[in-house]
Amino acid sequence: MTGTQGTTGVGTSDGSSGDPGTSTGGATTSSSSDDGPACMLPAATGSSSGDDGLPLDLGDGGGCGNGVVEVALGEVCDDGNAMGGDGCENDCTSSDDVEPEFTLFMGGPTGWADCGNGAAFDSAGNLVFAGSVNNSVWIRKYDPAYQELWTVTYPAPPGVLCFDVPVAIDSADNIAFAGVTGTLDNVDWLVGMLDPDGGELWSAVYDGPVGRNDYPKDVVVDGSDDLVVVGSRENPVNGTESAILKFTTDGLLLWSEFLSSGNGQADVNWSVAADACDNLLVSAAQYNDGTGADIVVRKYDANGGLVWERVEAGPLTDWGYGIGVDRLGRSVVAGATQAASLYFDFWLRKYDADGSELWTQSWDGGADDSDYFRDVVVAQDGTTWAAGAITEPGGYPHAVVMGLDENGAVVWTRHVIEVGGWLELARAPDGRIAVAGASQLPFPYDAEAHFAVYPP
Repeated sequence: MTGTQGTTGVGTSDGSSGDPGTSTGGATTSSSSDDGPACMLPAATGSSSGDDGLPLDLGDGGGCGNGVVEVALGEVCDDGNAMGGDGCENDCTSSDDVEPEFTLFMGGPTGWADCGNGAAFDSAGNLVFAGSVNNSVWIRKYDPAYQELWTVTYPAPPGVLCFDVPVAIDSADNIAFAGVTGTLDNVDWLVGMLDPDGGELWSAVYDGPVGRNDYPKDVVVDGSDDLVVVGSRENPVNGTESAILKFTTDGLLLWSEFLSSGNGQADVNWSVAADACDNLLVSAAQYNDGTGADIVVRKYDANGGLVWERVEAGPLTDWGYGIGVDRLGRSVVAGATQAASLYFDFWLRKYDADGSELWTQSWDGGADDSDYFRDVVVAQDGTTWAAGAITEPGGYPHAVVMGLDENGAVVWTRHVIEVGGWLELARAPDGRIAVAGASQLPFPYDAEAHFAVYPP
């Protein structure tokens, strides 16, 4: 199935709730407007709800689940609890040894750099993967047994490589997506919604204030089924600005905001998540003269009002690529910080709902080389999964997924042998983990899109 590239009037309007702002840096807080009874996030209880535990028949005799490692039975571990993915799986195998139950490569040696950068599960456990494949916006849906249901493509500007195609699912299992359209020197946002069968419900094209390049980076659907897209747009005055646009489920633009650090450098919104009250958490990059990019985290209310902003300004370049939020409104930002060696280290920071820092984790992958997280998912109880790339001693970067506890400690790590990295991460209702990224092909070819699903 090939989607038709539609347009609506909303797609070409800034629709801004005000003039493009300028980020001031530092920690700021503002109150939101009172539009009625406030949505209240649940209070923290001080203990994990354990909602991600998977049932296990512990039994009274020997065998997996009794807390005793029985090598004769083929057990690698046995922690005796009902939690899968905590280092010891429910079949008494190590989490580190778990292989994907589904793997897909798309694109290949065609002359284009292909990337997988969209992943989502619907309420029935169907899987949606997306990416830039063969110079097109590519979206495919699978049933829970990984049988292809349909594929939708939109033409992309020739020569625009490895652009983002984020996807998200609404309450009716419709699929929100973003991609690119236009020409090589005037790339525009393509935003739309597909029904569960792959039919287009609507699509819109957003073109910035001048005929230059604008790129979407992430999409989320909130509890009201409104669609929020973040990314960047070029402005002849401010350089590249970070951008956020909110649409109704029918494609009507509700509000937008565009921010610049004011120095003509490139600013971008990387990722967006919505909490239980439809507040938006956004991770961004803001360039400063002399120190490169800083990590910026902003919280907006449902109407686009800024609730708080945090700027993490290190001495060198830092990236906050992905963001996730739990049921208490606590957010985790995943990315990388540049060490004195000039290589990047893994970086995670968790914020409370009010923007106060709860914890920070940063470490080197072992080779004093570049390691990074590109995406993160947070469960209701604070359990966290992060995906990116790790460079180990004597090697090249490889895609990696890590499971972490609610305090950011690594519980398990899963690698792939291909050279490359994961760019997107999603978690199914049954606990499966889907990842999308790219793997490098041998010279002279470029990258191909790489997708995988790990069991719970």
